[in-house]
Amino acid sequence: MHSITTLLLVLLANMTFGQMLSPGYIVKTSGDTLVGFIREGGDAALRREIAFAKTRDGHFDNYFPGDLSAVRFNYGRNFVSISNLRNAKPGEEKLFAKKIVEGKMNFYSVGSDSYLFSKGDTLNCIVVPPVVKEVVDEHGVMYTPKSLEHIREISRLVEDSPASLRRVGNLKYSYSKFRDLTIDYDKEFAGKYPITIYKSKKRINLRLMVGTGLSNPGGVQYQVGLFSEVTNIEKNPNLSILSGIVFNSWDSQLTTFVQGETLYKEQYVAFYPIGLNLQSNPARVRVYGHVDFGLYSSNSMSYALRSFDQITGGFVTTFSTAKATNTLFFNAAVGAKVKVGEHAILVEVGRTFGKVASGNSVMLNIGFSY
Repeated sequence: MHSITTLLLVLLANMTFGQMLSPGYIVKTSGDTLVGFIREGGDAALRREIAFAKTRDGHFDNYFPGDLSAVRFNYGRNFVSISNLRNAKPGEEKLFAKKIVEGKMNFYSVGSDSYLFSKGDTLNCIVVPPVVKEVVDEHGVMYTPKSLEHIREISRLVEDSPASLRRVGNLKYSYSKFRDLTIDYDKEFAGKYPITIYKSKKRINLRLMVGTGLSNPGGVQYQVGLFSEVTNIEKNPNLSILSGIVFNSWDSQLTTFVQGETLYKEQYVAFYPIGLNLQSNPARVRVYGHVDFGLYSSNSMSYALRSFDQITGGFVTTFSTAKATNTLFFNAAVGAKVKVGEHAILVEVGRTFGKVASGNSVMLNIGFSY
């Protein structure tokens, strides 16, 4: 357990963004458009730097918000360059804002808590977190100076929509509220201005794993598992959610004792509703580790006892079967993932911890991710 924990901590400490590529294009400040491939990454990283190449195997150049006016992935992820209104460090006077809603009025995410509204090609209103100091208007409603300024700016943008204008006065500072306001406003003008609502890209892979026991004293142990892996590559390409099902079987070798010999067998089916997978990608090989929590749905054990009968002078074999109650458990593993085209071969070592008769054995698993 100590060695697995240590490996997981080392993996987390050395995490780097994966080298996933997606087709797209960039628009330079000169107006030139270059078509090629963009290196994927989380929003926080891409707000400050974009890596682009004209071909998948070509040389990647790094571009900053001051170099480009727009970046677009073919699947719909879209950034524009804007001025950084916060206390920008030298070289960070601009950053990329991600477009979330496009229509008559557009809505962008500038950071984890800053947002942008615009109409047409003009970037009209940037909303940053309100300051703490509060003021009260003539109706007794409490605002912060910054939030009151934002309400006036947003009201000006939606003044041609009475319904949206009424909502602005009670608008709460949150991503979902700003996004919903923009969508409701744009729906009134959808006939002339089609609405596009961007949803974060998630990558879904399937893992087929086959494993054998390494630590049980004798006998044959194997397991077969099927997992789904969901990764939100825009938030963190190195963190994914696992869920799956595993069948495990263990046949112990014959054990001799005074009365005779015994053969033990255990089988169970286990569900893993949730697991966390961390992975790095230095090149074609990714080191990864995961911790999964699950529940046995069935856990059956059978015994075959072969004993000498003093009366008949021969051997007698008796069988018995027992069913254990469902129990919670967790699994921890570390491994390596080798890319083969768009797929990957996986090799990992893991251990299950719980009330299992197989002795919480260490398993060597080999699999395929597609």
